[in-house]
Amino acid sequence: MKRNIDGRPFSYVGLILPERDERGAVILEVPQSRFRNVRNLSLHQYGGGPFCRFRVAQGWRRSSIYVLASGNTPLYVGECRDLEERWGARGYGNISPRNCYEGGQQTNCRINNLIFQKTSAGEELTLWFHQLDGDAQTRRAVESGLVAALKPPWNK
Repeated sequence: MKRNIDGRPFSYVGLILPERDERGAVILEVPQSRFRNVRNLSLHQYGGGPFCRFRVAQGWRRSSIYVLASGNTPLYVGECRDLEERWGARGYGNISPRNCYEGGQQTNCRINNLIFQKTSAGEELTLWFHQLDGDAQTRRAVESGLVAALKPPWNK
């Protein structure tokens, strides 16, 4: 499945499907409780969660621009060197305990928490991909243009 987003062809990657319990509720994750905080670090502003766990983009090991959408509404635009890694167990799909604290990846926590909120409320989120080979500077320029044109609410 394909669609044009701001004049660029995007391919459908899949639904964001968080792990659910036997009742169908999104399983709440609080990884920060598993971190041995020997340096007494503070949680950053997005580190409190709650979070969810999901896997999407398996086999999509390509550099890209991606769009997370709800229906036809883009919520978030990003760029990456490896889509599977960015959306998998080491990226948005699984928040590591260390990332919840100062110096951790705040964007991963923020986006995962927003996904948790939307999917817990029954909203269906989809991931879209536009392959863009080349260096990170080129990808960032295209990403910036899309963010300016689409004004997705989750981009800061």
